[in-house]
Amino acid sequence: MKLKPTVLRFKVDNFESLPSEPGAYKNTEIVKDCHNNKWRIEVYPGGWGQDDSVEKTLTLLLLNMSGHSINATYAMILRNREGGVYYEGGSEAAVCFKAKGNGSNVSSTLRTNMTRSAILDGANNVLVDGTLIIDVELQIISKPNEFRPSNPLVENMLKLFEDKDDADVTFKVGSVIISAHKFVLKVNAPVLLRFCDESDGGSHVSIMDATPEVFNIVMRYAYGEDTPEENIIKKLGKELIEAANRYGVVRLKMAVETSLVEQRVIHKCNVVDWLLFADAKTCPLLKEYAMAYFSGRVADMLAYKTFKKLEEAAKRANGCHLKRLNQPNQ
Repeated sequence: MKLKPTVLRFKVDNFESLPSEPGAYKNTEIVKDCHNNKWRIEVYPGGWGQDDSVEKTLTLLLLNMSGHSINATYAMILRNREGGVYYEGGSEAAVCFKAKGNGSNVSSTLRTNMTRSAILDGANNVLVDGTLIIDVELQIISKPNEFRPSNPLVENMLKLFEDKDDADVTFKVGSVIISAHKFVLKVNAPVLLRFCDESDGGSHVSIMDATPEVFNIVMRYAYGEDTPEENIIKKLGKELIEAANRYGVVRLKMAVETSLVEQRVIHKCNVVDWLLFADAKTCPLLKEYAMAYFSGRVADMLAYKTFKKLEEAAKRANGCHLKRLNQPNQ
């Protein structure tokens, strides 16, 4: 959002007497805008660098001398004796003027096409009693989304989820009845929709393999709610992955898996359990993290009692594999 525009006037007295070699500059006095921000211009009469040594092209640097960064568009205007515009340049796109002392605060270099000699030429009427006048028109911009309304879709979808009047399917999870809409399930939870189609035709679709809390989280995610908070994921992570995997809410499964890795839930007491779980539920990121943890502390793991679970799981897997190999061809 743009705030009220402001015009700052800077004066460079005795312009003709200023050093004209490239790189030499003169600071203007500090000027405050209507928001109490402080600004200054560095004036390079002979240009900023050595490449300007021939033409001695005027260069202007607008500096933010406040204690905070400012986003703004700007235009620098050189006035003639009659107050008209002799030269104008700047940026219509937002520029970040960094705060003084926070790295370089040079964000707006304006290299004009005016030579020093042209400015000094009395026929051009630029100097007013030897003074160069520079007006800076600033349009300060606040944070991009500070006053911008958000899209109401998610909020409205969650209201729809909580509105039982228009629901066309209900689930019974324990003693809790949860209503839903098939068109939402079709898009965001297709496996759960098949549960509805394959039900025995009773008044409710029975959910036997999830708690009301977990099932409600899955449903709200299907209606557009964000991933649950970290503490909820840490508490119900495995249950959420199982339910999301079972009902085809793939992105929730991936989001929970990623959050568990970021929260570093794995330690020596549970790494084997997590490794077996990740392998069984096809959670590649979680599995990779568990394996990396295991291999990094393999000596500790071999001595720890839960390692027996991994040995038993490996034996079962090998046994099933050998059993399949020994079965005669049909």
